Amino acid sequence: MGRRRTRRCSRPRGPAAPRGAARPPSARTIVTSTVRDTGSQYNGFPNFVPNVDADTNARRPDAKGRQGRKGHVLATGRAGVSRGADGTLAVPVPNDRVRATYDRTAGLYARTVARLEAASQRWALDRLDLPGATVLEVGCGPGRTLATVAQRVGPDGRAVGVDAAPAMVRAARERLAERGPEASTAVALGDARRLPLATGAADVVCAMDVLDLFDRADLAAVLEECRRVLGSDGRLCVVTMDRAAVPDSWFLRAYELAYERVPGFARVGCRPIPAVEAVRAAGFDVLSTAERERAGVWPVTVLTAGPAG
Repeated sequence: MGRRRTRRCSRPRGPAAPRGAARPPSARTIVTSTVRDTGSQYNGFPNFVPNVDADTNARRPDAKGRQGRKGHVLATGRAGVSRGADGTLAVPVPNDRVRATYDRTAGLYARTVARLEAASQRWALDRLDLPGATVLEVGCGPGRTLATVAQRVGPDGRAVGVDAAPAMVRAARERLAERGPEASTAVALGDARRLPLATGAADVVCAMDVLDLFDRADLAAVLEECRRVLGSDGRLCVVTMDRAAVPDSWFLRAYELAYERVPGFARVGCRPIPAVEAVRAAGFDVLSTAERERAGVWPVTVLTAGPAG
C-alpha cells in the first residue's frame, strides 16, 4: 500500500507589498508615545517630571544591516560595524531596535544577565552614602538593583528608576511591589537622553551596565543629563566595560570580535567604551575607579564621579 499524500492548504494572501516598502508593525510591537504617569506611585516626588517622549518601536530596515525575520536589524559583520578614531566600536543598530530587543527578552534577561551583573552592582553601591538619599537609576532594567537601592536609602530616601523598554519597566514595578514600601519609589518609561527629573533633584545617579549601549554622541547626551539632574554635591556611579582600563583582556577582545562578526550580536548594543574619558568630557571629576570580574572572566570598571567645579 502506498503512502497517502496529504496536501496542505495555505491561507489566502493579499497582494504582495512593493519591494523595499516598510512592513507594518505586528501585534507584538509596542508603540509608545508621550507617557503620562501621574498616579499615586509618584506621590512624594515633587521633582519628578513624568512626561517623556519614547520613540516608536516600528520596523524599518537599517542602512548598515538587513531586516531579520521579526523586523530586527542583524549586523552584517565587519562591513556593518565601524570603529572610531580611538578604536571604540560603533553601534550599528538604531536605538529603537536595541530597545525592542530588551523589551522582547526582558524575562530572560532578568533570569540570566541581571543575576550575573548583580554582585558587581551591589559592590558599586557599597561605595556610596545612600541612607536618606534621592537616587536615580538610569536603565534600571528589571529592577534588581533598584530594589537594593530602595532598601538602602530607607524610609527617608527615594529610589527612581528609568528604562526605555516597557517590559523592563513592568518587571521593575512588580519587583518593587513585591518587596513592599521600604522607601518612596517610582519607575518610569523614559529616554536616558531626556531624563524625567528636575535639575539638581538627585543626590546619586547610577548608570550600571547601560552607558555601553550608546554611541558616542548619545553617550555624551546621557552623561550631560546625568550631570543636569545631580545636585552640586551629587555622585555619579558607573559600572561598564571600559576598554582602556583593561586593554589586555582576552575576554573584551573576544567580545569585540563577536560584536563585529557574529550576525545579530550587535542587537544587544553594549560593547566596551572609553568610560572614564567620556565621564570627564561631560563635566565630571572622576573620584575613584576599580576593576571587578564577573564569573572570573568578564571585567567591568566601577567608577564614581562628582560634578566638576
